[in-house]
Amino acid sequence: MNELMTTKEGMSKAAATKRILLVEDDSTFVTFLGEMLRRIDPWVQLDLATNEVEARFLIWDSVIKKKKYDLVITDIYLESFRNGLDLWKSFHEEFGEKMIVISSIDYGKMLELLGETTLKPFYLKKPLDAETSMKFIKSLLQLRAVNFKGKRTLYSEE
Repeated sequence: MNELMTTKEGMSKAAATKRILLVEDDSTFVTFLGEMLRRIDPWVQLDLATNEVEARFLIWDSVIKKKKYDLVITDIYLESFRNGLDLWKSFHEEFGEKMIVISSIDYGKMLELLGETTLKPFYLKKPLDAETSMKFIKSLLQLRAVNFKGKRTLYSEE
């Protein structure tokens, strides 16, 4: 009986595992953020892309396989001619509130790089305050989006 309970618990954990794509080319920051995300959820599945091209491939693959990421976190400056804001512009309709842009530049500079748009990404400035960032990321992971009468509405799972 205990084996069955353990198996069921394991299956429910696996089913509840959050999938996060981290788009970052700084290995030190990847380690820091990975540890922080595992403090939020020790079962989190982290995928890594170091540039915008790899990230696009992983995102499209997740959408095609109907296993979309629960959250995408992208640095602005990456190892490619395109950046994390380009990635956000391409996928904000698909992921919306489930994308975070991070960088060491200030918010005003990020808006300048973003250009003319009415929508703005969630933004975290490096260096990250671990506790504040963890609370923010955890709250995003708990949100679900639904379409209600043609409008996108957010609600908390808890």
